[in-house]
Amino acid sequence: MSADFPPIVEEQDLVLRKPVRLGDQEYTSLHLREPTAEELAKAMREPTDVDMLISLVHQVAAVPKTVAGRISQRELQECGRFFGQFAPRDPSPSGESSPT
Repeated sequence: MSADFPPIVEEQDLVLRKPVRLGDQEYTSLHLREPTAEELAKAMREPTDVDMLISLVHQVAAVPKTVAGRISQRELQECGRFFGQFAPRDPSPSGESSPT
């Protein structure tokens, strides 16, 4: 029996509800894509889940880390949902693999 998972969205443009200004630059959206293994490994060195997401946004969307840290909590959650779709998909309800 195969599990039905929603299709993976390869890229997403996230329009910021409240633009982030850094110096003379104003950021109104973030372009997200699947992170590379290297980007994920670097982000996973961060001490908290929030810091890890900020690091991923910074690297993947190619914005300064300060900008990634200033997006709203809701937008950070949206980024987390986007990145989460690339996590391994386990079809078993308990998360355990079935014996072969």
